Amino acid sequence: GGTLLAGPAAIYRDGTLVGNTQVPQTGNGDIAKLPLGALNGLQLEHRVLQFEAGDSRFITARDTRSERFEVLIDSYLDYAIDLTVYEALPVPEDEDLDVQVQSVPSPTEQSVEGRRGVVGWTRSIAAGASEKISYGWTLRWPEDRELMQR
Repeated sequence: GGTLLAGPAAIYRDGTLVGNTQVPQTGNGDIAKLPLGALNGLQLEHRVLQFEAGDSRFITARDTRSERFEVLIDSYLDYAIDLTVYEALPVPEDEDLDVQVQSVPSPTEQSVEGRRGVVGWTRSIAAGASEKISYGWTLRWPEDRELMQR
């Protein structure tokens, strides 16, 4: 063993060059994450199911916004694979902003790599199987305030 020095690397699959990347310096026993590109036989689709903005003044004077999404995962592989899907969810910076998040299934990771609002769903996808992740949120804030996003 030894240290893997940072620098360019050529990526080969079954003896065929499939791309180039940069390798970070990695110490003996450490793990380096390398982007190896698309995986043939795995399809992910992100769908926007709902985007509604308006007010809910029927009971209270509040503005609202609701968003709903789903991620469809289809495996055409002949072997099982573990896959993690990441998403950034809204995080309130003000006590007047009410954030209600819904997710099926629940995320398996919260605050990924210390980043607030970033969640992950790790799924074991069987050979030839399909999975679905549904999630969304509703934001509510006082009508006299303006919603600002970063």
